[in-house]
Amino acid sequence: MFNIFTKPVLFFTTIASMAPLLAFPSWAFVGPQGWVQEVTADVMPTPDQVRKELAQLSETVRTAESVSVISPTAEREYIEAKNAFRTGDYLAALRHAGTAQRALPKILNPADSNPTAR
Repeated sequence: MFNIFTKPVLFFTTIASMAPLLAFPSWAFVGPQGWVQEVTADVMPTPDQVRKELAQLSETVRTAESVSVISPTAEREYIEAKNAFRTGDYLAALRHAGTAQRALPKILNPADSNPTAR
């Protein structure tokens, strides 16, 4: 069945099949001109931060509705922000809240009218 040459043949066959993997040095996988992909990380806001932002936005949206100047974009983005908060996607909730704030008229948006407020 097995002779004395079986183990060395299997060993060298295995090594030969791995040779292409070992032939490339690690620097061979770097992109053109030494480009390295940058790593970006978002800082997750806390639920309290998002809740506070949504409360402020809710008050502004209610004020806009009471004086009949609400924009459809602001209302839609506010609803999206609440849904994102409910599902735990706090970063998306803040993005939607910011879009809703920018869609509201500047008279109703204290964040835009007073730059030192934040």
